[in-house]
Amino acid sequence: MTPETRKELYDCNVHGMIDDIFKNYKGNNEMDYINKSIAYILKYGLDRRIPKQSLQELIYTCKNQVATMVVQKQLAANPNDLTNMQSKEYDLALKFFFNDPVGFIQAKLEDDEFYESIKPKESEELKGFAYKGYIKNLDKNRDKFIKLFKDEQDYKLEFKVHGRYKDKYTSFENGRTLTYDTLKAIESKIPESNHSIAKAFEKQKPSTWERRLGRTSKEYKAFKRTYNAYKDNTRKGYGDDKALEDVAIRYLHHKFPRLKEGEFPTAEQIAKLKGAGKERAAFCLKVVEAVRETRTNQAQIKKMIGAVKELNLGEVKPEYLKANAVLKEVAKEEKTATKSAKAEEKVSPRRGALKSTRRNNRTVSSERKIKLNLGDSKAPERTKTTGGPKNVKRHPKRIEPEEKKVVEEKPKVEVKVVKQAIDTKEFQANLKNDLEDPTLATTKVELSEKAIEVPEVQATEIKE
Repeated sequence: MTPETRKELYDCNVHGMIDDIFKNYKGNNEMDYINKSIAYILKYGLDRRIPKQSLQELIYTCKNQVATMVVQKQLAANPNDLTNMQSKEYDLALKFFFNDPVGFIQAKLEDDEFYESIKPKESEELKGFAYKGYIKNLDKNRDKFIKLFKDEQDYKLEFKVHGRYKDKYTSFENGRTLTYDTLKAIESKIPESNHSIAKAFEKQKPSTWERRLGRTSKEYKAFKRTYNAYKDNTRKGYGDDKALEDVAIRYLHHKFPRLKEGEFPTAEQIAKLKGAGKERAAFCLKVVEAVRETRTNQAQIKKMIGAVKELNLGEVKPEYLKANAVLKEVAKEEKTATKSAKAEEKVSPRRGALKSTRRNNRTVSSERKIKLNLGDSKAPERTKTTGGPKNVKRHPKRIEPEEKKVVEEKPKVEVKVVKQAIDTKEFQANLKNDLEDPTLATTKVELSEKAIEVPEVQATEIKE
């Protein structure tokens, strides 16, 4: 596999997207650039050896580049016609894209026909098992993106996302640094493959003789000082693109003193310079171009996207992303009804209408009336000895409620039947006769045989 083929199959970064799609590719309309961008983003993380950039940054770059193409047409036609996407076939689709780029990409990836159209074809350098393996990994990436955008928990951890991904993207877009768009515009103008501003400054370093003789111009020193302050949020001048533009222009006029007001040197004139001066002049010209383009485009993009969001388009649907799609009136009515229903749910009766009704029905009195239950007798007075000023009526102590006495129940007495021997005269007489009986006198108790003879005693039943 050649380095060019490998780059095409696996590279995935912001400047690679800008170069491959928005500079080198010539599409028929904005939708072609969006489709190519989605195919490019789909390579995200396929090769673990390539450092990952932020997925949010890739999506934002696609949105910003397409928005720049649209607003340039608006500025040329009518800058105040903000909801006109200047596209005959994909006006509605572009509105959905700017309103919700994450939902737009999800809907496109869920379309099997679209996915088949952006998959790379088998070639001489990628065929057989290598091609099948690559397509299998691409299929997995497609599923990961769809599930991530649907907020399925298992796939959030892989992308280090907490909460809804749409919220995370919106947070990135709203929280990007003040200098983000201008610096990216400068980087995109640098011809180096890595678009590094740091490397551009390396080429602008003064030579040994320039340092020894102190030949570095005050205009370039001012430019570099202003640039460092521009990108440092702790310094005065942070984000001041007008100051950055002015010092860059002063350096260009220093190198080309015959330039008139508003004129800039051409590429041929800059190429004739020597040493570090040529690199500095070329870089300053790029800075002026980037600052002016960003200032004009971003102001129009902000107004255009704000106007699109006010349309309240609702959720992205696949039929709205086709050519010449029209937003259905039924969908508008359903969206309006849903919106009003949500508004009614938000107004709780306790905090809303009920609270205002109670407030309106309440009578306000200037005098406070307090009723005290003082009883029938004369109310006692609070004195200095008992507390408080004299002759101030005191509320009697609250009478504690009497505790109810609990009557203990006596346990029921059970009637028991017992046998008891009756000690009567008849019984005593019979006992005496029995004692005089000679047979009782001769009765022996054999202990060895454990035999005991006991006379029978008559017993009667009585009730206790």
